[in-house]
This record gives sequence, structure tokens and C-alpha cells, in this order.
Amino acid sequence: QGDVSPLVILAVTSIAFVVLFSTFVLAYVVGTEHRIDAFTKRMTMWLNKIIHVFRRKHPETIKLTNVRKIFMELHEDYVLVRGNLRGMWPVIRWAVLTNLAEASLLYIAFLAHGTWVNPGAVIIALVVANLVGLIAILPGGVGLYEPLMTAVLISGGIPAALALSATLVYRVISLLT
Repeated sequence: QGDVSPLVILAVTSIAFVVLFSTFVLAYVVGTEHRIDAFTKRMTMWLNKIIHVFRRKHPETIKLTNVRKIFMELHEDYVLVRGNLRGMWPVIRWAVLTNLAEASLLYIAFLAHGTWVNPGAVIIALVVANLVGLIAILPGGVGLYEPLMTAVLISGGIPAALALSATLVYRVISLLT
């Protein structure tokens, strides 16, 4: 609608690119055991060097065997999924329906306040808040999710009071169900 900040568009485009790129890189790495070995060795060495700057007495904070075990489990799952791609369609359909239901719930919260808003701003706010909610310490990103979603909605051109109120209504309903 023309009232979305260019910074928000840049941030969302960057997030989408990073997520897609990371997904393809992860799929490539877990495709073979040889790539897993090479990647995990480099990754743990690099991360341990960075951590060693802050923890001088611990030269190997991240253990290679633990990282390799995680990636080998991903490899086994990857091989299982690749062997039955048709069986993934029901999972993909449910994932899409779940995300549509979440976006609809937030949009209904705005409609309950008597306001029509830009659906793009709603989707962008959900994507950003859900990504940050993944790395939050508290379950479901409580305490971080709400202000972030509100800030993204505000930068998407939605009035602050409406963005905060609709976000809180959405979160209460979402966490109770």
C-alpha cells in the first residue's frame, strides 16, 4: 500500500534469502557423509577458534564427535525423506494450512479491532517474529515475540496502539490453543 518502510522490505528480503540459502546449503551438506565430515570439521574448528577468544582455558568447547553425530542423524532423516518424496505432500499441505491459520488468526485480531490492514505487513510480522522466536530463550519466544511483532507491524504502516493490541490478542489466543 506504499506505507511500508523500505528498511522492512530489505530486512524481509534478506531474511528470505538467508533462510532459502541456508536450507539449500544444509541439504547439500547432509546429502553425503563425505560432505558432512568436511563441513563439521571446518565448522567446529572455526567456532572453537572464535569461542577460544572468550574462553581461553577451553580450546575445544564444541566437540567434533557431537556435531558429527547430529549431522549424521540429519543425513539419515534426509535419506529417508528423499526415498519417499510423495509421502511428504501431506506434511507440506499441513504446514501450509497451519501457517495460513496463524496468519488468519492475526488478521482476524485486526478485524476484531474494526480495522482492515495490509496483509503483507501481517505476514512479514509473523515471519520475523517466528524466526526470532526460534532462538529465544523462553518457550514460544514469550517476551521477545510480542514487541518484535509490534515493531514490525508499526514499521509496516499500522498505528502503534492497534499493532500492540492486535498482537496481544493474537498471542493470548494462540498460546491458549
